[in-house]
Amino acid sequence: MRGFGVTQLGFAYEVHMDTLAEELGLDPVEFRLKNLLVDYNALPTGQVLDAVTVSECVRRAVDLSGWNDEAYKSVGLGWQSEVKAL
Repeated sequence: MRGFGVTQLGFAYEVHMDTLAEELGLDPVEFRLKNLLVDYNALPTGQVLDAVTVSECVRRAVDLSGWNDEAYKSVGLGWQSEVKAL
């Protein structure tokens, strides 16, 4: 099942986040980190979150991907064979 989960909409969200970050003069990763849910945030349903580790996951992905390496700034990032499994 290709595309299950409305991947087109997720792509649109991510492109929009990149555009907002650029207009604000922020790094796209930092912009996302500032807007992530964290421990003790409440959802619209009233549920209070605990043990939210999304920011740790994003930071780990940035470290493993070489996001801050200038050589990658003008190319897409993908799976690198030398990256070990999390």
